[in-house]
Amino acid sequence: MSEPLSKSPPPSNGALQPVQGLLEKRRPDGIQLPQGGELIGGERGLRAADPTSAPGRNAPRLLTKRPTGAPDTEPIVTTHNEPLVEHFIKHYASSRGPLAESARYHLSHNGQRSRARLLLSAAGDNVSKAQATASAAACELVFESHVIRHDLIALEPTRRGREPVWRAYGEDTAVMLSDHLSASANQILATELPPHVGQRALSLAAQAATRAAAGQHLSSTASHETGSLRQTYETLARQTRGALLSLPLQLAGVLRGLSTEQVTRLGLCGEHLGLAHAILHDLATGARDARADARHACITAPIVEAQAIAPTIDPRQLIVTGGTALDQIHQRCRLWLVQATGAAIDQANTLPSDTRQAIRCYAERRLQAPSEAVAPIPLESAFA
Repeated sequence: MSEPLSKSPPPSNGALQPVQGLLEKRRPDGIQLPQGGELIGGERGLRAADPTSAPGRNAPRLLTKRPTGAPDTEPIVTTHNEPLVEHFIKHYASSRGPLAESARYHLSHNGQRSRARLLLSAAGDNVSKAQATASAAACELVFESHVIRHDLIALEPTRRGREPVWRAYGEDTAVMLSDHLSASANQILATELPPHVGQRALSLAAQAATRAAAGQHLSSTASHETGSLRQTYETLARQTRGALLSLPLQLAGVLRGLSTEQVTRLGLCGEHLGLAHAILHDLATGARDARADARHACITAPIVEAQAIAPTIDPRQLIVTGGTALDQIHQRCRLWLVQATGAAIDQANTLPSDTRQAIRCYAERRLQAPSEAVAPIPLESAFA
């Protein structure tokens, strides 16, 4: 087996040791992986993985309903360009405790980690790589906490190709796991960042979680009969997707030591990107899902534009009917998407050049509307 990063016993109180501290005992830069292997979390903290061993065989088991296909071990091999993000996540969120199994189940099928990548890109090269990676992991845990709760509230049947946590482990476990991931994000920020930075980061994370919860509540109570659909839709998008994209940008600003005004501006950039995400999601689902949303009185970008085209007609009817009216609705949605991404880029004009470039690249590469609104686009490209 590869030599452990730390031979010291775990703290007497059973608390997890800081990942950054464990890394720096072996690697002074706090970021380089050991030669020939990945890093995994475990009962004795982060250690070098032995590909020939049976990792996780002593991992705690959750004494609840176990879904078919639930992993016995936590994955070792990561598929992202920033593998340490995954190890921060697993070390803090799924290495021990009664929720470890359900956490591994959910986190083993992650999204594209776009928020982590956005933070690492916006932070630039002049910040601590270990602190940036830890903050990126915290952002992803806040997001995953939101995803689990969203799936439960919306009764989503699948998440990333399989059962969501609430169906695999039960509703109670889903609620507790959502809380656990949010708390794990706070623990990362409080443990891995210097106190003066961690305090600001914790405040921003709390604000993002609160706004996302408010957006979820609005989503569950609003309908197409709401007075101003555009205002309601934009508020919902900025509070959910926007809050979860503002957080990585703002944490990057805090790590860089930017002013309060600049960090606030980064939050506005994230809100505009969140609105663009929401519109792109509604376009990506295609005409069939748009008609289903219309029948269920969901507020989507096509519903908003249908009301704008014909205020006296039920917007659901225009979408269900289809034809040239639906084409016009989709065209207006694409224009709305361009305006949202443009607003995000404009807000970034006074920010440092590499942060500004990160926002521009994110908007231009990830938030492009399809040439035809009915063309199938993987949902994960817009939400994961």
